Amino acid sequence: MRPVAEQTKIDYLVGEVRKSPAIFLRNRREYPASRAASHLATKVKFAGKRVQTARDFVLGIASRSEETGKPYEIRWPNGKRQPLSEWLLERLECYEKEHLPTTH
Repeated sequence: MRPVAEQTKIDYLVGEVRKSPAIFLRNRREYPASRAASHLATKVKFAGKRVQTARDFVLGIASRSEETGKPYEIRWPNGKRQPLSEWLLERLECYEKEHLPTTH
């Protein structure tokens, strides 16, 4: 079982995918955000102990197809394409900055 704080980050990232306006590209096919989020959530369940942290999630299972090895990409409404892993790491960094433990 992965640490609760890390599972919370993974859930956050899957949620970011779900509400994204981007089209997700997997193995040369296009998928809406909701379908991409479901796919990633399923991959997390099957990954089990292999995924202990949010970074394990991004780099280990959310960056490329296990079937073909091809990287996942996203296409924004303006047509710009970006590796999914790059965007997820940006979102993770934002999340971690917003949720830093505060010292008083």
